[in-house]
Amino acid sequence: MNEILHILLVEDNPGDEDFIREILPETGQVSFAIECVPRLSEALTRLRSGGIEVILLDLNLPDCKGLDTFRKSRGAVPYIPIIVLTGINDEETAVAAVREGAQDYLIKGQVIGNILVRAIRYALERKNVEKSLRESEEKLKTLFEIVPMGVSVLGAERKFLYVNPALERILDISREGLFRGDYKNRTYLRPDGTLMPAEEYASIRAIKEQREVHNVETGIVKENGTVIWTSVSAVPVAFSDWRVVIVTSDITERKRIEQMVLQSEKMASIGTLAAGVAHEINNPIGYIYSNLKTMENYAETLQKHLDTTKQIIIEYARKKGDNELLNTFEQLHTNFQISFYFNDMMSAIRESLEGVEKVKKIVLDLKDVSRAEKYEIKPANINEAIEKTLNIVWNELKYKAEVVKDLGQLPDIECDIQRMTQVFINILVNAAQAIEKQGKITIKTYIAHNNVCIQISDTGKGISKSDLSRIFDAFFTTKEPGQGTGLGLTIALKIIQEHKGTITVSSEVGKGTTFSILLPVEREKPIHTHKVLVVDDDEDCRLSLAKEIQFYNPAITTMTAKDGFEVGEMYNTFQPEVVILDITMPGMDGFEVCRKITSSEMDNKAKVIMITGYDGEDLKRKSFEAGAIQFLEKPIHLEKLFEILDTILS
Repeated sequence: MNEILHILLVEDNPGDEDFIREILPETGQVSFAIECVPRLSEALTRLRSGGIEVILLDLNLPDCKGLDTFRKSRGAVPYIPIIVLTGINDEETAVAAVREGAQDYLIKGQVIGNILVRAIRYALERKNVEKSLRESEEKLKTLFEIVPMGVSVLGAERKFLYVNPALERILDISREGLFRGDYKNRTYLRPDGTLMPAEEYASIRAIKEQREVHNVETGIVKENGTVIWTSVSAVPVAFSDWRVVIVTSDITERKRIEQMVLQSEKMASIGTLAAGVAHEINNPIGYIYSNLKTMENYAETLQKHLDTTKQIIIEYARKKGDNELLNTFEQLHTNFQISFYFNDMMSAIRESLEGVEKVKKIVLDLKDVSRAEKYEIKPANINEAIEKTLNIVWNELKYKAEVVKDLGQLPDIECDIQRMTQVFINILVNAAQAIEKQGKITIKTYIAHNNVCIQISDTGKGISKSDLSRIFDAFFTTKEPGQGTGLGLTIALKIIQEHKGTITVSSEVGKGTTFSILLPVEREKPIHTHKVLVVDDDEDCRLSLAKEIQFYNPAITTMTAKDGFEVGEMYNTFQPEVVILDITMPGMDGFEVCRKITSSEMDNKAKVIMITGYDGEDLKRKSFEAGAIQFLEKPIHLEKLFEILDTILS
């Protein structure tokens, strides 16, 4: 069966129309179905109905003349090939028409059948190729838009020509901000934390060296001071105005896990080192201490002997009335500075003994770091350990801080209560020393999801972000010289880990520090994990809320998103059971996101809790209409939220 090709001939001259029909005969493979209209307006009307595959266009029509005829036609149907067939034999017009998209430019009177057929076939072939290219470009763009890695294209002067949504999310900069160059204001770091100069950027190296550059680890400091760790690859290209294609992966979580593994390895190495150091120091310090105590006893005995001798001579001289003997003795005692030397010697011995005591304390701490023997594990109550600890350290606390206790009802847990007391002593003493004048220390305990939870907070000077990652390192301290060995928190971490628990710290300079400890009640029972997604455009709000939820119930895995578009990217892969959703967000508001999550099209329908900083029954009503099951106003009442989560997840 012959292929039928539908052609629209736009021609107002009947003679030319007849000529075209004659020179386009039916062939063995294709038949031409020709429709003819005399005016451009009629052609545009016909084209809106569809079904036309090629246009043969005269440029001089009753309602339009010259290149305007072509431009209006192409503007109406940019994807249908247009062959200009005109009596205007002007090279400039022909070049302009082809440049603007005409498939060919043929002159009436110079056209024969096979030339026109070939032009039509070539036009169709070119259009098919263009269509395939467009479809490939669209597929590639769609792929770039949905991949989790950041994909971008840089042009001249390091200006972005294209960025995908993932890069916006990774850098926390909008597409408009990236095009504007806001990323240039960020600070970039090498893997060791030092500043990365511009010549080491993956993109600049790729352009300068004209080669592919892969997996350059780069830290990017955000405006709030947090660091995003990325792995950047760049490939130089020579396509139009493109200079380099960049792929950026967020490796922040990987770096965090690497740091945890490194910390664990350091603890193991420190334990081995500490055992050896403690052993080597312990023996010599023993006899130094013993000898100093002996010298102290000898010195005290000698002092008594001299005092007694002096008293006997003075009494003898007075009894005999021998003033010369008395004066001679007093003069000798003064000249040789006997009292000064004895007092100074006793002071030196006592200071040396104090120094040895400090060294012994360090040795004991080192033994605690390295000790591998089993703890004395038996049922004990953490609240009792805290009360005992407060009695021990009360002199350290009472002049510096008000101690507020919020101790909940706790079950006994299997632990070494003496070791747990040591943990609390270290944290509470640190808290007191962090308070410069007068402050508050709050101790809170409660039970949540098979864990005893302990939070110890102070209103001290806080810990800087640069120091926060190092506070569990052995011998690291922020205290004044002589105030600490830097082993207290290292020991605390080791004790908690050996109890199969976790210890975390959060701090803000000028406001204070909170240590959070989780200890399992029944370590044998497996924990069923749940998933909660927190969505809020306020970064501090969403990160803080996610952290509170995970601390309350370690069985909950949380992820965060800053807007509805990020929710769309991660929803199907994360598959949350609960979504905590802010109402007011840029782009897609919370109501629209809620409707999408709870729609019948979704395989995984999460329960939605709407949150907002605004009040009003209208927002509450709209939340429930959108499909939410709960509505909470900011600031979030955490106990209420936890109660809702327990109900949903149970």
